[in-house]
Amino acid sequence: MTPCAPVAEFTENFDSADALPNCWMKCGDSGGVTVGSYGVYAKGTRSLKLFSGSSTNQRIVAMPAVSGTKKLKFKAMAEVPGSGIWITNASLEIGYLKDINNPSSFVMIDKVDVITEFVDLAFKDYEFELTPEPVSQVLAFRHSGNVTSAIYIDNVQWGTDLGVESIDNSNFSYYPNPVKDMLNLSYDSQNITAVSVFNLIGQEVIVKAVNANQTAVDMSNLPNGTYLVKVTSENQVKNIKVIKQ
Repeated sequence: MTPCAPVAEFTENFDSADALPNCWMKCGDSGGVTVGSYGVYAKGTRSLKLFSGSSTNQRIVAMPAVSGTKKLKFKAMAEVPGSGIWITNASLEIGYLKDINNPSSFVMIDKVDVITEFVDLAFKDYEFELTPEPVSQVLAFRHSGNVTSAIYIDNVQWGTDLGVESIDNSNFSYYPNPVKDMLNLSYDSQNITAVSVFNLIGQEVIVKAVNANQTAVDMSNLPNGTYLVKVTSENQVKNIKVIKQ
């Protein structure tokens, strides 16, 4: 497979056909990814369904190749596959593929818990800022590998003005990087509310609740390597890459 040329923006609601849209591709042979009218969709008549065959064979679907630092927005909900039983959460990883033909080349940028509330069984909004690396790359969704959950995705958007609030870089700082033990984080605009650290295969290795504009994360027990740190400040999010030595 060969990815399409990178685009600066795209919008996809999956309503055009009962198949993956142009420039969307499956990666690997495990699990499943389908487009159809499942009786659940955020808008229109169809949505994307993503599920895995096992915890080690995770289904990946590639989005159109994109460029630059932009914002990704989508709607999602989760269920036990084929049962009609909606579950409270399921993990969905967002990242990029170094090689569109190699699922092991997936590099996670962020991870979200897709929350489905029993009260309304509605799609929820998920949105954040991403920086593909290198500058032009193929973004992708990866199912967490939990075979008890299927995730439905709809209304995917990539662009510059999607209503996503990001932490103000001018008031945010972190040091040192590389880090040996304590990673210091500071945000002058408002309190930091949570910090999560992920390795590059998508595992959350540290999670910390915070209610202050300064905090420190102890990374001394982590193996050397590259980690993704997600900093949340109320309704704002910042993702940074940190090297542990």
